[in-house]
Amino acid sequence: MRSGNSSEEAIAQSNARLIEAFAGRDAAAAASCYTHDGKLMVPFAESFVGRTAIEGFIRQGFEHGIARLALETVTLEVLDGSAWEEGLFTVWAADGTELDHGKYIVIWQEVGGQWLMARDIMSSNRTPQA
Repeated sequence: MRSGNSSEEAIAQSNARLIEAFAGRDAAAAASCYTHDGKLMVPFAESFVGRTAIEGFIRQGFEHGIARLALETVTLEVLDGSAWEEGLFTVWAADGTELDHGKYIVIWQEVGGQWLMARDIMSSNRTPQA
């Protein structure tokens, strides 16, 4: 990621808000990081479209033990009012057990001066369990 670009800094702050929402187990705050018609695409499930559906999926993750999220931006390319980000994620349980890790692509949109996720697709690096 290039430094010094205010759009890139704003996207980094949006990622930080998402991480904080996970730490606080606040599914509504996490979902607010997406556009109103945002789409979350995860392995082995249909897409979650809109903040309400995304919030429900995240809340279910908390119920299944997710307590902490880490994101590492690998590449970030800012365009005119949109951006794309490639990165790595890890999620842990409250006891520090790693639950999953993998990669993601996010398409960002600038909405009213705020950078929000319009499309978020993630892929686990773990082998699926039978």
